[in-house]
Amino acid sequence: MRFLFIAGAALFLWGCSTKQTQLNSPITVDIKVSHKNVDDWEAEYSFSQPIISFEFSRNTNNFRREHWKLSSGNGNIEFIKDREVVVLKEPARSFKISLKTWVEVLPKDYELFRKFSEGSKLLYSGHFEGTPVTAYPMAPTFSKYTFVPLSSERVIQNGKIGNLGKASSWDDEAGNGTYVYFGNIKPLSTPHLTAILDPALPSWIKNKTLKDLPQLFNFYNQKLNTPLNFKPFVILSVSDLTSEGISYGGGTLPGLVELSIWGRDWKKDSFINTEKYFKFLAHESAHLWNGQLFDDPSETMWLSEGGADAFAYRAMKDVGLISRSRYLELLSGALNSCLMQLNGKPIFNNSGSNGEALPAYTCGSTMHLIIESEIKKINLKEDLFSIWKSLFAKAKANNNKYSEELYSATIDNMTGNSHFSKNLVSFIHEGSKNQEESLIALLNEAGVKTEISENSEYGPKYWQRLWGRKLMQSLVTGDCNGISMWGKEDHYLVEKMPSCKTIKEDIPVKKVAGLEIISNGIGAYDKVLEICKDKTKSVSIEGESKAYLLKCVVLSKRPSNYKITFAL
Repeated sequence: MRFLFIAGAALFLWGCSTKQTQLNSPITVDIKVSHKNVDDWEAEYSFSQPIISFEFSRNTNNFRREHWKLSSGNGNIEFIKDREVVVLKEPARSFKISLKTWVEVLPKDYELFRKFSEGSKLLYSGHFEGTPVTAYPMAPTFSKYTFVPLSSERVIQNGKIGNLGKASSWDDEAGNGTYVYFGNIKPLSTPHLTAILDPALPSWIKNKTLKDLPQLFNFYNQKLNTPLNFKPFVILSVSDLTSEGISYGGGTLPGLVELSIWGRDWKKDSFINTEKYFKFLAHESAHLWNGQLFDDPSETMWLSEGGADAFAYRAMKDVGLISRSRYLELLSGALNSCLMQLNGKPIFNNSGSNGEALPAYTCGSTMHLIIESEIKKINLKEDLFSIWKSLFAKAKANNNKYSEELYSATIDNMTGNSHFSKNLVSFIHEGSKNQEESLIALLNEAGVKTEISENSEYGPKYWQRLWGRKLMQSLVTGDCNGISMWGKEDHYLVEKMPSCKTIKEDIPVKKVAGLEIISNGIGAYDKVLEICKDKTKSVSIEGESKAYLLKCVVLSKRPSNYKITFAL
């Protein structure tokens, strides 16, 4: 069961009482989500005793007031102290909400709906979760879900395959919500997993998923000496195969791996596409262990996300998908992306800049390389998985919870040197005056050899484009307090926004400060850095028929590009 605790008015009344108050019995909350007709849905809430309001748990994007409506119950969805709340005009035991299929991206949260190519849908249950409030103090409450499909559909949740047209019930014990499938794609069930694969998936991706996921699960089982105690539910959807390039997104929820791809280049069965896809699978699969079987309550991202990236790179190498030289190139890419994103700030809780991957991923991966290398100096037979295997063994005695402190103690035990972990954690939390110099020194001290090179990972074109994109993001954000920009083959399409001070129409930008932004992004970045030493100056962005002069922005000095040439 998921336990919910009272808030708001009820908590206030309880806290102000001068004498001990007898708590009412817990409220049971039944939430029935029904698919009514194509894109029409209904959520019916029933309570075991009257409530005066219902406060939704997830409020990152506050979309409900615009897209949800009370279809029964005397009240409204209101915005109170940064939270969306169903406020009833009089106590009641039920209300209903009507809503439509809505697939917009919800930043930093799970989308309410995801669509498959043939029309079936995923619904994220967590957006319906919340806390009922009564007029009197009450004990903790719990909620129960019922999912009702159309007669032509089946419901699949947590790998449980329902019958056509039949409802499915579920208690959200972890309180995280999950993606629930409504449709009639025939599910795949093997001893290793239950899967829903979008019919529009290129055949090579289907084949790799079916072959590589069981292989990945087996690899992690063996390396961590910890088999999964559940059968994973894998959902793979296609958003669009007509747009440019390659894009992907996904995540994990209890027992579930959810992945989505878009971009026409996914149709090509190439080595680079295979490598990207396998890394995508390996990262998200790693979270079934590092995040589900065991988790960090403080959500230290360099451990969880950086660890998942580190797991993925080693899985790619150890199963033979990539060579050792390619492995070092990928680690070099993570190192350089880390340096690009730090901007003089420490790794810990660094939000990154301009939409790039959080430093926790790339810098976290680099920290794990340093730690693994230090361990290997003592015993070549040990590796990154040896550390995490030992950590998980200790976490079992702590309700399957680990922490940065427990991780540091594990490293200390394996190295016999507490100064190493203290120095590393100090760098992660506090940084240094020269981040680049300090990070390279940490690598070298651990036995990792580096050299300055503009050709690491994907080659010169890749880094030219990456620095050009970073420059464009900084300039556009400086003018618009936000960004709407798309990378094209030979230009960046900047879309106007109401908040822009100078940009008044869409512009395909080919040059910045007179230099080609796609082919010479590094040159353009360095030139603008020099120009903007005088903050009163402006920088030109140019298309074929229009140009704008944008005010200078503060740019950090571009670090050198490094190639990792050796790691134990």
